[in-house]
Amino acid sequence: MPPSGLAEAAATLKVRPEDLPARLAALVEGQKRIERELSDARKALALATKELLKRIATLPAPSRLRRTPSRKKQSDLPSGISGPIVRQRAGSRVRDCSFAVTLPRFGETPLATLRRRRG
Repeated sequence: MPPSGLAEAAATLKVRPEDLPARLAALVEGQKRIERELSDARKALALATKELLKRIATLPAPSRLRRTPSRKKQSDLPSGISGPIVRQRAGSRVRDCSFAVTLPRFGETPLATLRRRRG
């Protein structure tokens, strides 16, 4: 004779069939408590994120880039951009023109400083 749905549910939860209603009620209540805790955690995270973004917005942006071009700079390009750089490979009739852009390495030592230390 196949097991009844009640006996199968009790076996799955490892309780006696007569204890099944109390066990199910405890599981449902536990699920509701976990859902409330998750909801509270999501609200707390949203508030913390909002506060953090508000604080970050008031801080000055860290930058070691020059604010003004060097006195030696010969072009009107903004600080951090050099060019045009024109190159031609030996034996080629084609010229390559490009610009060089200096990008900041936030939170890291500038590459020029690293090169001076090694050299």
